[in-house]
Amino acid sequence: MFDEVIHPVDELRGGLLQACFKQQVRQVGDAFGKRQGRVIIVLMPPSTPEPTQAPQQPQNPNVLPSDEVINQLTPKNDPTKFDFMLKEPPKPKRSFGLPANTGKPVKLLIAAVIILVLVFVFASFFRPKDNTSKLVLDLMAQTQEINRVSQVEDKLFDDVNTQNLAATTEAALQSQQVQLGTYLAKIKVKYKPKEIATHLNKNTDAQLLVADQNNILDSTYALYLKNALATYQSSIQALYKTTKSKTLKGILYSAYTSNLTLLKSPQFNS
Repeated sequence: MFDEVIHPVDELRGGLLQACFKQQVRQVGDAFGKRQGRVIIVLMPPSTPEPTQAPQQPQNPNVLPSDEVINQLTPKNDPTKFDFMLKEPPKPKRSFGLPANTGKPVKLLIAAVIILVLVFVFASFFRPKDNTSKLVLDLMAQTQEINRVSQVEDKLFDDVNTQNLAATTEAALQSQQVQLGTYLAKIKVKYKPKEIATHLNKNTDAQLLVADQNNILDSTYALYLKNALATYQSSIQALYKTTKSKTLKGILYSAYTSNLTLLKSPQFNS
């Protein structure tokens, strides 16, 4: 068989490698027969085959990559990382109140001013509304209605004294109306004609028409004028007690006195 076999298989381990080695030795012995001599067999560890790579296909420059590939290749930036560059820096909170070095006299002065302002606001809120201008307009409306009726019936009177009474009443009430209107202009109160026509009463015209048909126009007019002047006097007296204007009080006093003279006319006592 073999005189000597030299092999570098000392590093091989495991029963499987040894069995493979013995099988190779037997095959070599059968090939050379019974020839004597020395055979040196050098066994090399089997080489590990390199992994085969799939051939790369040439890229077509006219074909665009898919969206999935683009998303994988495109670096993803987190926009929230740069929020600090867009946000405004927080503003310092302002503390309300007076400075710490404010003196006591200054604090007392500020407190007094605040109290005065609050008192003024509450006084203005709860103060009753001044209706003086509306009451003055009501007086002017009463005088206008009395004069309107007197002018309509003036030419129908049979008695000269009734005609004179109507003319005197018209002159006196017209003067009072002008004075009241001047007062409103002085306090910068504007009004429309319809605001002094609120006492218009067509029923009065109808009653006087019936009286004229029954030949009692003069006495019926005198009764109407007496009642109308009495109502007017009551309104003047009520406004005189409530108003604080000295100018208006003077106008009202003059009108009240003049009307008292008219009410003393003989036509009202007959």
